[in-house]
Amino acid sequence: MKKVSYLVLFYLKRSQKLTVGSLGSIFFERGYYLYVGSYPYQSVEKRIQRHRLKKKKLFWHIDYFSSLATVRFLDYYLFPQPECRLARFLRQYYKYIDSFGSSDCHCPSHMFFAAEKPNVEKQLGFLQKKVDRRSG
Repeated sequence: MKKVSYLVLFYLKRSQKLTVGSLGSIFFERGYYLYVGSYPYQSVEKRIQRHRLKKKKLFWHIDYFSSLATVRFLDYYLFPQPECRLARFLRQYYKYIDSFGSSDCHCPSHMFFAAEKPNVEKQLGFLQKKVDRRSG
C-alpha cells in the first residue's frame, strides 16, 4: 500500500501545559503548530478526520494535543516525500517539540511551532509536486 505524507496545521489559542502520554508534561506556547505524519494514501482522509476529532481514544502524541478544546484544526497538505524528509526540512525553520510524534524513527520531532501563521504553500509547495492540497 502506497503511503503519503501529510502536514496538519493547528492553532493553539492560549499557552498551556499538557501531559502527552509517555513524553510527560510539555508546555505549548500560543501559536501555530505543524504536525507531520504519514498514512496509506487510500485512507489518509480518515487519519486527517481523526486529527479533527476532540473526543477520541488518546493513543498517539498528536491525539493529546489535537483533543484540547483550545486547539483549532486549520488545514492540511499532502506530500509524496517521506514524513522524515518533511520533518528535516521544517527543523531548519521552526522550533520543534522534543520527541513529539517521532517514536518510530530517529527524527528529533514531527511537531513544530511557529509564533506567526506559516505560509505552508509558499515554503513547501515545491515539495508537493502532483499530490494535492486539501483544505480543512
